[in-house]
Amino acid sequence: MRRHMRLAFNRFLNWCVEREDFPSYWRPPVFNKAEEEVTTEKRVGYPLTDSQIGRLVDAFANNEHAAKWQFATQLCAVYGLRPEELRYLVLKNNKTELWTTYKKSNSKINGRRLFPLFVLDIDGNPFDWCLTLQQRFAAGELLPQISKGRGADRLGKQLRDRSPKNVWLSICKEAEIEGQECTPYSFRHRYAYVAHNRINKNGTYRSPKQIADAMGHDLETHLKSYSRFNTKDLENAFDFVVERLEFSVN
Repeated sequence: MRRHMRLAFNRFLNWCVEREDFPSYWRPPVFNKAEEEVTTEKRVGYPLTDSQIGRLVDAFANNEHAAKWQFATQLCAVYGLRPEELRYLVLKNNKTELWTTYKKSNSKINGRRLFPLFVLDIDGNPFDWCLTLQQRFAAGELLPQISKGRGADRLGKQLRDRSPKNVWLSICKEAEIEGQECTPYSFRHRYAYVAHNRINKNGTYRSPKQIADAMGHDLETHLKSYSRFNTKDLENAFDFVVERLEFSVN
């Protein structure tokens, strides 16, 4: 019992550092080899689909409080934000560029410009709300007040307990069927997936380094977390010969 309690507390502290941006000194010491094999298992983060995000955005109630969280959700989806970064959004260069000044305690990256990847409807067109997010922020549209270090917790609670609850829980069930877990970071996972798999207008794909820079982490961290999205359609990345079978009709 004591060992299981220790392992559970170890996972909790790692979660605080890796997902809630607590200082790195919160990370627990490494256990012995046998225990470390148990605690290094990482959850498979679920990338939301564009249709799921569309359903979720439509599920927010029509009131001032819900509108703030709806705006926050839209920003997280289109710009791949960590929920904590909602507190650090600023406009630069005569309000033509949207930036985050957020800096993780264990990272050398000190802020970045944000680049959108629009959420597309069933016809492949961006939802109307995708096209005006930066203008709405520049015009002073309000975001929810979030205490430092509480971004993911507050967004998760809003999705689980408020107006979009039924849709959010339904999406979580869809993720479970695929053996994955839906969390407030699933908006960011969606951004990474789309960045790797949606073709640019010129017919090229983004490099992993470009995506890592846009998401605000180094290439090694990016590949560790998101390389699975870069190899999802591995078969079509290589040449292959289709063997032709000829049948004779008697």
